[in-house]
Amino acid sequence: MNRYSRQDVSQAMIEAGVGRGDTIYLSTQLYGIGMLTGARNSVDLAAGFVGGVRDVIGPSGTIVVPTFTQQVGRYGIPYIHEETPSLTGIVGEYLRSRPDAHRSLHPVFSVTAQGPNAKAITSEISTVAFGHDSAFDRLYKTDGKCVCAGFDFYSGHITSLMHYVETSFAVPYYYNKIVAAKVFAGGKSIDKLFTINVKHLGINCVFDYRRYIDKIAAMGGIGTAKLGGGHVYSVNTRHQIEIGFEMLKNDIHAFLAHPPEYVFGRIPFEGPPEPMAQASAKSVNWIGFLLGVK
Repeated sequence: MNRYSRQDVSQAMIEAGVGRGDTIYLSTQLYGIGMLTGARNSVDLAAGFVGGVRDVIGPSGTIVVPTFTQQVGRYGIPYIHEETPSLTGIVGEYLRSRPDAHRSLHPVFSVTAQGPNAKAITSEISTVAFGHDSAFDRLYKTDGKCVCAGFDFYSGHITSLMHYVETSFAVPYYYNKIVAAKVFAGGKSIDKLFTINVKHLGINCVFDYRRYIDKIAAMGGIGTAKLGGGHVYSVNTRHQIEIGFEMLKNDIHAFLAHPPEYVFGRIPFEGPPEPMAQASAKSVNWIGFLLGVK
């Protein structure tokens, strides 16, 4: 098994372009790297890895990690903000349990942050998963970096904020779904509607972020470093998102393997809400551009 040290983590972060004071959105798959020297359990492993990152960014830097709870969205189980565990790995769980960390309030797509920018990213966010004033929207407005470790180059984690980009463009293969689960925070029930964006079923929608990743790489935007048996990749947050914006501006299906199989008459391609033959004179005049239609 490949082994690495806390110092190796720091060196890889530096080589990938992470620096002092950075705000980083960190995605990890530590079994893709190997075993941290001296780690006796998963907590030691996560603490050592995070410590290696913190040694680079310093006390002025902020670490943000996904602490997603898809089990809430899938099964409708209650979400308890301070207790519900995430499904995004041991680093997310380690930071979520830290007393100096802050978790954004969303029952399915929360993030947890530690550092000076933590509250600004996670506090008083909107109830949407990836849209306006979500934690991801606030990440876009920071001059930070998206860093992933232990994933394959084309896994999609290099473009870890792609769903924010898709939501901003209202891509037609998603729809907004209300989370059917009770939400509790601070010992109280939260009386708000939370939403997530999910794929329309039955349209053969297949994600493929290779073109997106290749575009960033072609522009020299991906920092790379070897760590253990895997790699660390780093991309400027704003750079990643704005390249994605440009791609979707030119091709709304740029993040898919092929265009979905939309069916006319079915959502999201259900056609006009009212046949022309049923349009009233009042509605035609109100529209304006059909005044001359007989």
